Amino acid sequence: MARDRSDMRRIASLIETSLGSPSSYEIVTRRSSLAELAPLPDVHIPQTAHVDSVGHLLDWIQQYGLPAVLKLDGSSGGWDVVMIRTTREVVPSLLKVRLHKIAMRRMKSLLFGGDVEPFFVASSFSSGGVCVQSYVSGRLANCAVACWQGDVLASTAVEVLQRSSDFGVATVVRRVKGEPMIAAARSITKHLQLSGFFGFDFVLDQCKPQANLIEINPRATQINHFPSYDSPDLPSALFGAICNKEVLSSSDRWSTDEVALFPNEWNRDPASEWLSKAIHDVPFEEPELVRYFAHSRSISQIISSKISAFR
Repeated sequence: MARDRSDMRRIASLIETSLGSPSSYEIVTRRSSLAELAPLPDVHIPQTAHVDSVGHLLDWIQQYGLPAVLKLDGSSGGWDVVMIRTTREVVPSLLKVRLHKIAMRRMKSLLFGGDVEPFFVASSFSSGGVCVQSYVSGRLANCAVACWQGDVLASTAVEVLQRSSDFGVATVVRRVKGEPMIAAARSITKHLQLSGFFGFDFVLDQCKPQANLIEINPRATQINHFPSYDSPDLPSALFGAICNKEVLSSSDRWSTDEVALFPNEWNRDPASEWLSKAIHDVPFEEPELVRYFAHSRSISQIISSKISAFR
């Protein structure tokens, strides 16, 4: 029994070392929990709250006004984000998000558990997982950090130039120093004692010189491989911290700061001007992966010529 307890403590310690303090899990995985971070230095968060009923949502709107957005926990890439502009849209918007949640859970049961029963069982609309957030106008931006036991080791930041849709993933970005975003990320990382890779999504306010945090992604994001301006690249920095080795700042400098993200911008518009004037972050060293995302004849021809040249 004593050996079992010792093994459990060792495993628990390993999990906490790998993923950070357990006290942070609920905050970084539930969007409505962002409000708890608002008092931190350098952190600015729009009014955000959990929604459990139409009445609750209407009360929140009466207090904080419109427009606002509904977001579903567990989704990504702009899926299940619904804008509410008028009170007439409240009920259909909440219903839409709830239906998406049911469909997402049923599909997860089928894909990962082989369970078809959820498709034939009525589901309740009363479960949580939906939040409402005041809409902030401005430029979308985000930063990614590598952190270890509450310290930010390396970071990279971008402003979004093009998206796949109104709430979709970024397809073209511009690298920036992003001091307000990095400052907020440092403050949150220290408070939650985070370890690993995290992404922070912001809206840069048009009226105030501040970055409004709208979401935290507890995972590597699509800019994690970007070189940093004044620190090592993210994977190297985290590796150095884990192995207790010194890592030098990145010497990789790109010719331009505009980047067409692969395969997002190709998928959005194969004839996009960004594909000719921005850096392509295409992994030509992985030709099979590149070919997998080739959806048109013109793109396939470009890919084939690039792969041949790379080899």
